[in-house]
Amino acid sequence: MGSPSSYGTDRPHVVITGKDAAHVAGLARAIESTGTRTTVAEKRSDLHGESVTALLVVLEPVEDDNWRDWLHNETDIWDVFDDVVPHLSNPSTGLIVGYTATDDPETRSDYRLAWEDLASAFESAAISDGGVDFTMNAIEVPVRSDREVLEARLAEFFSKRRSTYANHVVVPFENLHNSSIIAELTNSVI
Repeated sequence: MGSPSSYGTDRPHVVITGKDAAHVAGLARAIESTGTRTTVAEKRSDLHGESVTALLVVLEPVEDDNWRDWLHNETDIWDVFDDVVPHLSNPSTGLIVGYTATDDPETRSDYRLAWEDLASAFESAAISDGGVDFTMNAIEVPVRSDREVLEARLAEFFSKRRSTYANHVVVPFENLHNSSIIAELTNSVI
């Protein structure tokens, strides 16, 4: 048995979920390259009841006018999330990678507000339904962004325990070119 990580388990375990989780194979490989166990869970049966130290929710942009409502009503996301909650380590962390289909600053700002609302809803559900000390933040990513930069930053973030006082913070992707996710989250609360 290896030495425990700072998550309090033998090895961190990241679950990647979201309607488009299957499209992030490169991301899963990048996180696994750090020695972090990674599971892509598109449906409840993919979890197999394993302990989860971190959750990554990947959301592709929604094009219709009701995308904010879609976020809170998307049953695939909530079904898997509801299944993850009983298996979350205490404490644990979550991160949303929310893609936006535009470079327009005003529209991107609207998406960031939606990702912030969803992060808050996930955190509330984990605390109230599972009694878990859970923090949830997000990264807003235009679809034409450099995936290699994103994958490297996420692999770094999930490679070990990343405690932060930040909660419901949404980091614009361009901030990650010269900074880590943990630095951006920390800066948001200073």
